[in-house]
Amino acid sequence: MATVEVTCLGLCPSSSCLLIDVQPGPRILLDCPLEPQGLKFFPVAYGSGNVRVNGAASTSGLLHTAQLGAVDPSTVDYVVITTSHNMLGLPYFTEGSAKFQGTVIATEPTAEIGKLMMMELTQYISTSSFGSSGMSEGGEGEWYKGPGSVEMGPGRDPYTAQQVESCMSRVKRLNFGQSLALSEGYAITPYPSGYCLGSSFWLLSKPQCKVALIGACSMGFPLRTPLPPRFDSLRNVNVAIFGDLLPSDRLVTPAGMSVTQPPPPAWPFRDIGQAIQNTLQKGGNVLMPITLGGTSLDLLEALSMWCPDFGVSGMNAPIYLISPTANSLIGYLEILSEWVQTFDATRREREGRIDSPFVHQSMLQNSRLHIISDVHDLRSSSSSTTTTNMPTQPPTSTYREPCLVLAGHPSLRFGPCLHFLKRWGAEGRERSDSHGQSLE
Repeated sequence: MATVEVTCLGLCPSSSCLLIDVQPGPRILLDCPLEPQGLKFFPVAYGSGNVRVNGAASTSGLLHTAQLGAVDPSTVDYVVITTSHNMLGLPYFTEGSAKFQGTVIATEPTAEIGKLMMMELTQYISTSSFGSSGMSEGGEGEWYKGPGSVEMGPGRDPYTAQQVESCMSRVKRLNFGQSLALSEGYAITPYPSGYCLGSSFWLLSKPQCKVALIGACSMGFPLRTPLPPRFDSLRNVNVAIFGDLLPSDRLVTPAGMSVTQPPPPAWPFRDIGQAIQNTLQKGGNVLMPITLGGTSLDLLEALSMWCPDFGVSGMNAPIYLISPTANSLIGYLEILSEWVQTFDATRREREGRIDSPFVHQSMLQNSRLHIISDVHDLRSSSSSTTTTNMPTQPPTSTYREPCLVLAGHPSLRFGPCLHFLKRWGAEGRERSDSHGQSLE
C-alpha cells in the first residue's frame, strides 16, 4: 500500500490547491486557481490615479494564487484540474522561472473553457486602469487578507495571452472514462462530478491501490447542463482526498430548508428569474456580473428556457451577453453534446433546437439574446426609453432598455460591468445580482 502525503497550498475553500505526494508514485498538484478574495479588497478600476503597491504603479499585485512559491515546479510530475475555474492560476505555475516539466491533465471542456476564461481575464485587465481610492501607497495592508485576516498567496502581475497559449500547450485532454498511464504503474481516469461542464472526479489507481481526487461536485438540478456525478466511480477507494469544501454556514439553501434536505426543482435559478422578472416589469435594468464558465452557463441556459414561460411584457427585454470570448465560447458549446445532460424533449422540440445541446440558440435566432464582444459595439436604439451616453461606434448591435446584461467581472473591479454600474448607478431602478460566488 502506498503512502499518500497531502499539503494544502490554498486557504480559500472555494479555490483549494493541494500538493499530493504518493510514495512510491507520482507527485501531483490538484488544481491551480486564483484566490478570489484578493479582488474583493482591490480598488475599483476607475477613478483618478493608479494603484501603487509598495511604490509600484499599475496592476502589479492584482491577482493572487495559492502558496505556489512553497513548491518547486520541477519536482511536480502532473497538475490535475477538476474544473475550469480551478485552472485560472495555471500560467503562474507552468510558466514561472523554475520551469515545470510535467503534464497538465484536464477533461476536454475544462481545458477549452478554462483557456477562454484566462483569455477573457487578460483582455479585461489589459484594458483597465485601476483607481487608487481607498488604499495607501504603503505596504499591502489588511486589504490583502481574506476573511479573518487569513493570508493569501502573493500578489502577482497579470499573465499575458502568450503565456496562456504556452501553458495550454502542456495540457493533456481526456474524455470521461478515458485512462492515462502515469509513472510507477499508476493510471488516472476522470468521471463526471456534476458541478459544471467537464468538471470531474479523478481516480488515481493501480492494482491494490485506489486514490480518489475530489473537487467541486453537485447532485445537480433539473435545469443544469452538466452530466450528473458518477459517485459509483468512488467505490472501494483506499484514500479519498477532498478539495473545494465549504462549511455548512456558507452553503446557500432555500428559505426554511436545511442543507440536508433536497432543494425544490429549478432552485436557485427560479429565484434569480423571479428577481429579474420583478425588476424588468418595473422598467429597471438587471446587471449580472459573471465569468463565462462554471454555473454561469447553466444560468444562461435556464434563462433561455424560462423566458417564454414567464408570459410578462418585462421578459421581452433583450439579453446582452458581453465578453471578448463570448462568440468563441458559444460556438464551442455546440459541439459538446456528449458532455451535456439531456433536457425534456418536448421543450427542446418547441424551441426548435432538437439538433443542439443547448436551448439558448433559439434566443439567438429570434434576437432575444445578443452576443457582444465589446461594450462599445452596442448601438443605441431610437426607440429606447434611455439612450444617453451609450457608446455608438462601431454599430453592430442595437441597444435598448429595459434589458438584462450578463458581463464580467464578478469582482466588479474591471470588465464591461463597470460601464453599466456607472450608467445605471444613479437611476435607482436597476438591480445588480452578483451570483458568481454563491453559485460558483
